[in-house]
Amino acid sequence: MKIAIIKAVFFNDSTNYGNYHKQPSFNNVDRILVTNNKDYAKEAEKDGVKTVLEESGSWESIDARNPHRLQSKIPKILPHRNFSDYDYWLWVDTNFIVMEDPNAMVDNYLDGYDICVQPHPQRQNYVEEAQVCAQTKRDDPTIIQRAVDKYIKEGCMPIGLYECNCILRRNCPEVIKFNEIWWNEVSTLSIRDQISFPYSLLKSCLLYTSDAADDMQCVD
Repeated sequence: MKIAIIKAVFFNDSTNYGNYHKQPSFNNVDRILVTNNKDYAKEAEKDGVKTVLEESGSWESIDARNPHRLQSKIPKILPHRNFSDYDYWLWVDTNFIVMEDPNAMVDNYLDGYDICVQPHPQRQNYVEEAQVCAQTKRDDPTIIQRAVDKYIKEGCMPIGLYECNCILRRNCPEVIKFNEIWWNEVSTLSIRDQISFPYSLLKSCLLYTSDAADDMQCVD
């Protein structure tokens, strides 16, 4: 069994993520960092992390209204395209550190499921999330509303919201289908991936759980 812990850190003129924070190592687990910052990559490599240095044309070309933000979502949403040789993927946001052995996570949280994600601690559904994102200008309110209208029209009930900063997935056709649906929504409608996550689950008919996810030890 091979597991990848995947993070992505993309710098631009207005973002600075500070120094690299060490991630504990685990047996049969590769720690992978995708970044466009050579110094950050060097620090990660000192910690034994495998790095993918994004340079012009080396990762994936993005022509969109949010190229920098969208670029960082490629390894998050589409791990099967670049890390297909792993049996499981554990995505964590850059400010999170995985403290629990991912091997145990797979045994504890994916028994009978293909994906495990944490429930959102503050909001109850994607409509509430969309309203907050629109009010705080986290994305274009018109595009956010277009996404919400589509999801409601296609039968995605506003029930359940998930915090997408720590996602454990099985490498299987069902998850790959989910990944591609999710990417299509994020790249063509709102970049706020939590809004389209429930819709993507519905359309892919994926077996998922959030019941045990509160115990996933990914801390910031």
